[in-house]
Amino acid sequence: MNNARIRTCAEYLEGLRDDQEIWTRGARVKDVTAEAGIRGGTASLAGFLDRQHEEAYRDKVTFLDKNGVHCATSHMVPKFKEDILQRGHTFYEWATWSNGIFGRTPGYKTPQLWPAPMCPDF
Repeated sequence: MNNARIRTCAEYLEGLRDDQEIWTRGARVKDVTAEAGIRGGTASLAGFLDRQHEEAYRDKVTFLDKNGVHCATSHMVPKFKEDILQRGHTFYEWATWSNGIFGRTPGYKTPQLWPAPMCPDF
């Protein structure tokens, strides 16, 4: 899997500075990491990415790929019931970090629906 490793806060914020076409209040946003009304959300989410690297959380919210690289559980291809449960625990953990405000962080919905055909006995 390419580019699935967990990123740091700095890597995430730099990745947002890619000249995407984002508009708010009738004007194009030059930098979402600096724009009033958006920068707080980007900073909060970026902080969550750093938290994934902390020893206390790393094993709760990431998995090791076949190369031994820590990856976000939303990139995990579930093979067992436990894999689906781990992803659910990850989404719960992220929601607690934001007191429920970021209950649906990026990568939430698709990974929840995607494994259903692969684990019909769950």
